Order: sequence, then C-alpha cells, then structure tokens
Amino acid sequence: MPDSQPSTYPTRPPKSPQEDILGGFILDAPTVLACASRLANTGVTPDPKDKHDCFEAFQFLIPIVWKKFRAHFHLVGLDPEVYEYMVVTQRRGGFNGWLGMDPRLVPQFEAGEREALIKSRLEEDLGINCEFKTILW
Repeated sequence: MPDSQPSTYPTRPPKSPQEDILGGFILDAPTVLACASRLANTGVTPDPKDKHDCFEAFQFLIPIVWKKFRAHFHLVGLDPEVYEYMVVTQRRGGFNGWLGMDPRLVPQFEAGEREALIKSRLEEDLGINCEFKTILW
C-alpha cells in the first residue's frame, strides 16, 4: 500500500489519560488560603490568584490535614487560574479514563463513616463547609 493513501481509520483528538479516581472534599483556593492564614495566625490575607501564596498555603496545610484526618491533600484543579484542592479519603488507580470524559461513566465512591467524621471536623475545626465528591484524576 502506498504511503500517500489516506487512512480509513477515523481521526480524533488525542486523549489525556486520567487513571485515578479520587474521592474526598474539594476546597477552593480562597477557602484554603483563609484556613491556612487563620491557622498560621499571620494576620495577612493571602491572594488566591498568587501562585506563591497558594503554594505556601498548600504546603502549610499538608501535615495538618494528615495529622487531623489521616488523609492526603492534593492540588486537583487543572485550570492554572482557578486552584482547587482535595482532602482525599478514597483512591482507586488503573481506571481507563481521559480528560473530558463524561462524569456519568466514572465509578462513584460513596461517603462512609470516615468521610462523615472528616466532614464534621472540617466544618467544626477549620470552619470549612464542603461536600463529598468523586473526580477523575
């Protein structure tokens, strides 16, 4: 077959693989920054659009989240203009997903006793109101 012959296979944009499913609590940058500022007792209000402020708040909260909840704390926002973080309570790897996949096709985690405890402690100890979500990562 000559190289110049067109392919009979349909073309489509390449998929960005997303192989992990995470369950937990999504927190936006202003919430994370306010929480870190309050806990650090700096008296300074960080800027949610400042990458340095967001990174420092994120680094400050990682050990606190681990110590309080025995949960991981990840940066999950894909948009560099909108930082989002997650207190991860459940994880499953090896899923054959992709960026932009219909969320209805992603298996969903269910919140259990551990998540109820973490949610109440996020609300009571840190003043953070949030809902349990499952995301493809």
